[in-house]
Amino acid sequence: MGPTMPGINQHEWLNAFINASATIWEKAAVDIEEPQHKAVSYDPDGNVILADTGDTAIGLILSPHRDPIYAGAPVNILIKYIGLLTTSEELLKGDPITITTGGIAQKAVSGDFIFGWAFSHALPDETVHVQITKSGYMA
Repeated sequence: MGPTMPGINQHEWLNAFINASATIWEKAAVDIEEPQHKAVSYDPDGNVILADTGDTAIGLILSPHRDPIYAGAPVNILIKYIGLLTTSEELLKGDPITITTGGIAQKAVSGDFIFGWAFSHALPDETVHVQITKSGYMA
């Protein structure tokens, strides 16, 4: 038996830690000049930075973050469902998406971590609708 609280059974206690929200708040590790629609990952201290090529991004920064985010400030991050992500190249509906330098999307190729799937067509420097799946690595 794990820890419990008086009047709460073990299953209620364990379920109290489940967060059904599609977003989380994390602290920025560094200044992020253009945060909107960029993917982020954790730094070694558990704070967020823009994801880089090869990172397993945790989610993407939401639309309201239009202004720079400064180190130590809270960041609202979409970790599941469908959001907008800035592109580095043309993406078509159904393309598997990975993250490249600066937290932006590109088509996943063999060996890339699949962050999600394109649900819209987008040209370079536009935003694509992406379903965040964190599907593992492209074969």
